[in-house]
Amino acid sequence: MKYSIAKLVHGPGIDCVIFTGIIDANAAQELNSILLSLLAPVADFDFTHVERVDSMGVALLFKLFKDFQEDQSGQIRFKGLNQPLLKLFTMTGIMDFTATRNALHGR
Repeated sequence: MKYSIAKLVHGPGIDCVIFTGIIDANAAQELNSILLSLLAPVADFDFTHVERVDSMGVALLFKLFKDFQEDQSGQIRFKGLNQPLLKLFTMTGIMDFTATRNALHGR
């Protein structure tokens, strides 16, 4: 079984988190570590190489994005979402964290 591996790349004014594998309960410690390492006001989260996100992974991602926006007033952008992930993130409310979605809803 492949577990999630996240790589954090710091850039000028933007951080990029690149996920690979499966995001599930085993990713909890790694996601907490990422939250503490985000420095820029904008964070791109790249899901291009994610195989699957289970229900615990959804909960962990929700918490990560919520905490990032509350603690750092950060702007979140998603990249590389395939159709199943886009549908999952839309149904669970995770898409509401993205700048594009927030702009569409006047937030």
